[in-house]
Amino acid sequence: MKKTKNINYLILAFSLLFLMLYNSSADASDLSTLPEQKIKAIYLYKFIHFITWSDALLSADNITIGILGKDDFGDAFSEVEGKRIKSLDKKLVIKRFGAYSDKLLLKNCHLLFISSSEKENFKNITKQLSGKKILTFADTNGFLETGGMIKLIRVGEKIRWEINKIAIDNEEIRLNSQIFQLATKVIK
Repeated sequence: MKKTKNINYLILAFSLLFLMLYNSSADASDLSTLPEQKIKAIYLYKFIHFITWSDALLSADNITIGILGKDDFGDAFSEVEGKRIKSLDKKLVIKRFGAYSDKLLLKNCHLLFISSSEKENFKNITKQLSGKKILTFADTNGFLETGGMIKLIRVGEKIRWEINKIAIDNEEIRLNSQIFQLATKVIK
């Protein structure tokens, strides 16, 4: 009972932190009324704050979130795109790649959301990104099993995530422990 209460508290605290850092006028009760893609965009943006960045990644001028495949986000990033992330003193760039091709230079991203339209390419994409230290996201079944790192899922009325810790560790990406504690599933 106490563990469930602590997890629920952490989920609420994490959601509130997302909203506060996102600089949105919505309060926590409004999160469930936002469109799903907007909530996913908030989560992608907020994950930036829960990563311990290497010196090499911090040497870049910008922090880039890439979107690979069909882009269902629309203007979901409009509130933060091009703005400075104060804690890192970096500008946020959203890069839309379109459909996957092995000729795309995906290495220029820090986080990459891979659309369900690219499901058939998951293995090729994760293979291409091996060693690039890019945190990968999707919301499609089978993603984690092909080497993807974080799968955003719907649980009731909420968006949560599952994690492939093996893939994250292989890329030497360091996430805050709260990310793992709040995950609905962690592949170790």
